[in-house]
Amino acid sequence: MKAALITLTVFIFVAFYNEAESAPGGETKRRTEAFKRNIDEFSKPTQIGSDVVSCCFDYMKKPIPFKHMTDYFYTSSRCSKFAVVLVTRKNRKICANPEDEWVKNIINALEMPEATQKP
Repeated sequence: MKAALITLTVFIFVAFYNEAESAPGGETKRRTEAFKRNIDEFSKPTQIGSDVVSCCFDYMKKPIPFKHMTDYFYTSSRCSKFAVVLVTRKNRKICANPEDEWVKNIINALEMPEATQKP
């Protein structure tokens, strides 16, 4: 499974890189941004099969400020990778490593009663 994901990522990168090299001036930036959006999809939860089970295949590596978060949940035990799914104000779901310090801080802050949260 991991090998297929890595192969797909490399294939997408090569395809976008080759197109960006041959594209006229403004096209390069647009295609690079599209490539980044596609790569970001790998760190979002994905539904597996007909069951509603969110699984993550990669973690968000860059810390995200707590102010953007409204909720979180853990991925199912049926998933191959254990993760925390952080939910943003815009209802975007982001996969994160539960061992990362910034993720632990967000979980702790979300668990605190509102009266004791820092502004």
